[in-house]
Amino acid sequence: MNRGPSFVRLIRYEAVEADLNREVMQRRSVTDELLEETESLQSRADEIELKVIATESLVERGERECQCLDGRSRFSDEHPTLSAAYTAKIRELEKTCQALKLQQKDVSNS
Repeated sequence: MNRGPSFVRLIRYEAVEADLNREVMQRRSVTDELLEETESLQSRADEIELKVIATESLVERGERECQCLDGRSRFSDEHPTLSAAYTAKIRELEKTCQALKLQQKDVSNS
């Protein structure tokens, strides 16, 4: 049974179509992998950028504290250095904590 040239063309077309579909699937898979890797690398880059910003901030704060300790500048009108400002804030919080403990004791005794 001779199926003719159109049947042969159909078989060839289907073979080419199958090859193209495989190629598309492979490329889609590679594309998905690359997108996933790109997202991962972007996330890591964002983390590094945040660490750089935090480090720069710490360096600036350290430089400013050195200037304050050397007497070249003041942290604020109220506090000469950042350390002094932190110490004052810690004292304030400790006083608040003590006051709250006294209130808690009064409430539990009532």
